[in-house]
Amino acid sequence: MSDLTFNEIIKAARVTVETLHDLGYSCCLFGSTACALYGMDYRTPKDIDVIVITRKEDETIKDEITDHPSNRFFLSQSSQPNQTYNKVYFKVPRRSRRFERKECKVDILVPGTIHIPRIPARRMVYLDEYPDIPLIPLMTLLLLKLQGWNENRSDRRPWKRKKAPKEEEDIKELLDLMVNRAMDEEDEWCPSYLKDMAKAWVKKFVKTCPSYEWRWNRLGFETEDRIYYAISAWEL
Repeated sequence: MSDLTFNEIIKAARVTVETLHDLGYSCCLFGSTACALYGMDYRTPKDIDVIVITRKEDETIKDEITDHPSNRFFLSQSSQPNQTYNKVYFKVPRRSRRFERKECKVDILVPGTIHIPRIPARRMVYLDEYPDIPLIPLMTLLLLKLQGWNENRSDRRPWKRKKAPKEEEDIKELLDLMVNRAMDEEDEWCPSYLKDMAKAWVKKFVKTCPSYEWRWNRLGFETEDRIYYAISAWEL
């Protein structure tokens, strides 16, 4: 199966958000697709990750979205060893029968999973270019990416370790975007517990990528004995 185009990824994101809203859920994108919508352009995402704001189990949400009358999604068993959870896929529309059938994996997560916060709807970010796709705030996105990099690079499972280099590049791209962006209150929203956890991860990242130290400093993170505080446009 050929790779998905960026437009196909956006289509999958829009339909996923629309379907979850129809089911009564608040949600927002994160992961590599959220990075891409914010401006990361060195690679095209291969799937979408969506946080559903609910107290239900993620498997329940997967059942509900695949049972939706639109019939745009289906379930598939995970192929990873010793994993029993199901994966959700979006059926990418074909322009005609001559084109191959494509599908886009939709990772559904709920607050509490991998320290994902319960993001208030008023804190979700809507970009002018994509007014119908809610995004996770930039700072929270960056720190969740950093957490994934920190965990995956030392995981004993090869398929997990394989993710770390791409996550590292995503983090570099996000850092470049953030230090060159007029950060506002929406962008900077992040729960204090996640910032506290990130302190150790930031120092590990700087040891691996020392040229990015000043970017973390600019965002207000301590990397050595000194600390720098960013002044956002909304604080002036």
